[in-house]
Amino acid sequence: MTEITTAMVKELREATGAGILESRNALREADGNFDQAVQLLRERGLSKAAKKADRTANQGVIICRIENEATLGAMVELNCETDFVARNERFQELANLVADLVVATGVDTADEVLELKADGRAVKDLITDAVAVIGENIQLRRVSRFEAAPGGFITSYIHAGRIGVLVEITGADETLAHDLALQIAASNPRYLVTDEVPEAMLEAERHIYWAQLADDPKPDTVKARIVDGRVDKYLEEIVLLRQPYIKDLGKSIEQVLKEAGGNVAVRRFARFELGA
Repeated sequence: MTEITTAMVKELREATGAGILESRNALREADGNFDQAVQLLRERGLSKAAKKADRTANQGVIICRIENEATLGAMVELNCETDFVARNERFQELANLVADLVVATGVDTADEVLELKADGRAVKDLITDAVAVIGENIQLRRVSRFEAAPGGFITSYIHAGRIGVLVEITGADETLAHDLALQIAASNPRYLVTDEVPEAMLEAERHIYWAQLADDPKPDTVKARIVDGRVDKYLEEIVLLRQPYIKDLGKSIEQVLKEAGGNVAVRRFARFELGA
């Protein structure tokens, strides 16, 4: 049997992040074969990861990247179970690796990112390895990637490490773009314009409002106006251009953009919030 040296154990630990005893036992079972020992540890890691896969992961990090003179932006949310692990160096390195891959490859869905490879290893396997070593469920929840249209640029904002925003805007200066990113972080719009809101969603809201007025003696014509008013109020909450501007509540975002002049427009945005 091959002698298992301290140097061999150290090399395996550095490559896999496994403990001393786990590494030594794997090398013994593999008779000193490094690649087989790595495979043994990965197999055991897969078993550990499976037990953790259903555990809630609502902590983690949101990372934004702005590249190519602000014409390319990417945002990644990588989740774990605790804030302690979110600060773990290996976890942070994994999140940054994923963000770099999104920027470099053009892939913009989490499922596609999981299949990408870094140094010959798929991201999903790197996550599995991290689960085995760190001891918590880790999930790549979502990614977003924007490339600006001619005349536009991308800006980003992260609030308290828990809310991330990516915005593509044209015709505006950096100050207004930053203010709009703050708006999105604070007010959590779900849509850019009213036309994007699914009609089924509005019908469901109308149904709720009508039910709330079921015992009201007012005529149906009056109730209809009340329902329409509540629907408008709902749209002001979920549609960015209809929201009151946080720096001047007397104006809507649409008014602010018009007053900025020229061809100022928000083309799209993404907002991630940890655990939400």
